[in-house]
Amino acid sequence: MLRIIHSSPTHLILKDRRHWGTFFASLFTLISIMALLIFASQIISTIHIRYERDGLLWMLVMVVFLGLISGLVVLGALATRHLSYGVHCEFDRYHETLIIRRIGIFQPVEIRHSIYAVARVDTQHNAEIGMYGLFLVMKNGDRTPLASFYMVDEAEMKAVINEIRTFLSQ
Repeated sequence: MLRIIHSSPTHLILKDRRHWGTFFASLFTLISIMALLIFASQIISTIHIRYERDGLLWMLVMVVFLGLISGLVVLGALATRHLSYGVHCEFDRYHETLIIRRIGIFQPVEIRHSIYAVARVDTQHNAEIGMYGLFLVMKNGDRTPLASFYMVDEAEMKAVINEIRTFLSQ
């Protein structure tokens, strides 16, 4: 959930980190690593006997399973990195910039705008999944996503929106 970290007349810093998501993604990654190690140790201990008995088909099946488990490890590591990095949003009146930092697939991405390019803050409600999306609408019509909020966090979302609107209107 996007939270206000620092608020002053010249700076507004917001951060969104999903601590529980990071915890569960880390747990998933550790379990996947353990499964990969156990699977690899089982293959290594029986490779000679099984290859003589079952041939190349057994080796092919083991390589496919090894690839699948390795894919789970990579997927878990990417999810952990994404959730632990989160979104950092910094409004800086002194430098007249808005900087949004988030993680891409493999590296952090930084989006820079002038704070005067922001027209308004907008929300979008999806009743099917019980979520709100928080967007910055630019004067040229672009919508930059900031964060998502569960319906139960509506009060916190309104506080963040009010803080952004107050900062931009000063």
